Amino acid sequence: MNRISNNKFEKKITENMLNYYDLLHGGEAFKIMDATAGYISREFVNGKTVTKAAKEVVYHNSSYLGETVVSQGEIVKVGRTSMEVYVENRIRERDNILITSATFVMVSVDNDFRPKEIKKRSKVN
Repeated sequence: MNRISNNKFEKKITENMLNYYDLLHGGEAFKIMDATAGYISREFVNGKTVTKAAKEVVYHNSSYLGETVVSQGEIVKVGRTSMEVYVENRIRERDNILITSATFVMVSVDNDFRPKEIKKRSKVN
């Protein structure tokens, strides 16, 4: 996945990402969103984070071979050890049509993968 800004990433849809209907597989779209949430949350805490949950995963539209998925997210809530990151995947070639969206619960962890308090606070809280 290529970074195009601090909270925006892009990925070209390839053959190995398609389902039996020659559409982007839902699991691949989810994987892109999860990676975006991971990048954003790690940058925010300047450390390790893991995905605890994905809420309200919605598949809005289909996407096809060769299209470019633009994945963008933002932190919408920060707690003591976790944060919520809202992510959308859009297709650049079709006027940025929304294809998938979800809210990810990301947990800050130490080197032993135990929850770690988030030191950095944001205005989103």
